[in-house]
Amino acid sequence: MNMPFTAKRIPAYEPVISPIAHDYDRPAQEWERTCAAIGGFNPCSGRLTKICCVNDAFIGEHLDHITAAVEKGLVRRSTFAEQLFASQADFDDFVRFVRSYPGRIHDRWHQALAALAGIDAAHARLISTEDVLRTFAEV
Repeated sequence: MNMPFTAKRIPAYEPVISPIAHDYDRPAQEWERTCAAIGGFNPCSGRLTKICCVNDAFIGEHLDHITAAVEKGLVRRSTFAEQLFASQADFDDFVRFVRSYPGRIHDRWHQALAALAGIDAAHARLISTEDVLRTFAEV
C-alpha cells in the first residue's frame, strides 16, 4: 500500500538585515581609537580613514567599515582602493583575507563589495563574492 509523502511544512523565509558595527551606539572615543588603529569609517565624525594593518583578525570589522562608507555614499568606484586602503599591499591583503574568510559573507557586505565592483544590486545577488573579488583585479 502506497502512502502519499507529506513534507513537514516550514515557515517562509523572512529576510533579516545583517547588522554591522555601525548600527550600534558606541562612544565617539571608541570609534576614534578604532579608526586611528586600523582605519575605517567613523560615524561620529563622518571621517573615512584609510584602512591599514589588514589581517584576518579584523576582516569582519574592515568589511563593516567599508559597508558603512559605501552605504553613506563616501566611496567612488573608480578610486575605491586608493580611498579605502593605506597601500596597495593593504588592499591586496584585504582581498586575500576576504577570499579565505571562514564565515559567511553576509548580504550587506556582499552588496557593498559588489557596488565597488560596479555591479548593481539586482545582479549582485546572482554572483558569488569570489566573482566580485575577481573584478577587483582590474583595479
